[in-house]
Amino acid sequence: SYNNKRKSFLAYYPYMSVVNGNFISPINIKDQREHDLSKVDLLYAVTSGDESLDNAIVPLTFKHQLSKLVLNISDRYYDNMEVKATGFYTKANFSLVDRSITERAGESDEIDVKVGVHGLRIEMLVIPQRVSNGFISFNLVGNEAKWNIVNKDFEAGKKYEYSLHIDFPKVDVSGELISDWGKGEEYLVDTEPDTEIDIINNLLVKIAGNTYLIGSPQGVGLPNEWPQHKAGIGTFWITPYEITNEQYVSFLNARRAVAPPMLNDSILLIDGAGEILFNASIAKWYSKEGRESYPITNVTWYGAREFARWLGGDLPTEREWEAACRVEDMEGKSLFSFDNSKNDELDYVNCKEKAKSGTMPVKSLKPTKYGLY
Repeated sequence: SYNNKRKSFLAYYPYMSVVNGNFISPINIKDQREHDLSKVDLLYAVTSGDESLDNAIVPLTFKHQLSKLVLNISDRYYDNMEVKATGFYTKANFSLVDRSITERAGESDEIDVKVGVHGLRIEMLVIPQRVSNGFISFNLVGNEAKWNIVNKDFEAGKKYEYSLHIDFPKVDVSGELISDWGKGEEYLVDTEPDTEIDIINNLLVKIAGNTYLIGSPQGVGLPNEWPQHKAGIGTFWITPYEITNEQYVSFLNARRAVAPPMLNDSILLIDGAGEILFNASIAKWYSKEGRESYPITNVTWYGAREFARWLGGDLPTEREWEAACRVEDMEGKSLFSFDNSKNDELDYVNCKEKAKSGTMPVKSLKPTKYGLY
């Protein structure tokens, strides 16, 4: 490694491209209602200082730096209930050096809280603090109930779970359970088994960090792929097959997209090739019958990136894409990701004698030994 010195590595999530010179990352938990809470959460990992830069694999264990409040609503459904919180700090600064949280502010802000299906489960992220006089209000069609939280300490990495019975305007609270948030849910990079991760129907496959061959040998492929070289690539996860019409429909409906689907003036999808359609009367997207498991087509780069971000990920880089292709052939001896000959390529690719007009349902062909199609 550089100067033969061991190094410490730290990582945090969500990633921010700009952190000021004091290594301070701002926290803001005010808007939680419409967000995936993982995008509001704060995860942090630091190594022991014994890692060498010569090793492309650096084990990192992420832990929650915020608190989590969970309310389980009993007895009945509360569809369309709105929940807000006041009296909680909503802004602070987090030090990437010593993990301290300072400059808490926004105690007078109103937090929009995320409500689960039928209002049966309510989750809220909390900056570690002592709440002296907080309120959580429940509003349903003009009826309001409030829970007053007095002199309550919320610690980093802890989950606070309660059972609530709401009989407007009364709230009965019982069954406090305080536990370690994330016990058994920490993210162990490069020490986990090489198994699929259950995101959507076991959608992602782990590609372990390592040193991979990137590019093509001289005279093979295009000049911009030369020279072939080795590059260290960290662990990542990738979809083993194309995103389907049904999966993309789930994304569009979750984002409440209308036709044509757009985000920040960028088009996500160009007509859907007639395979996914929009029902304006109910404001819902749906897949054409019988085409649910076919690959989605005519998605723009913006549309692909937003789908990946909806899952909490991103599009693979070119290096990551090549690493996924070479994961079973670290020495670069094979021409293809599945073999070194063309004898059985028809089992793996839709071409020549087996070619069909248009696309094929995902997983129709043979996967590689790593489970990639």
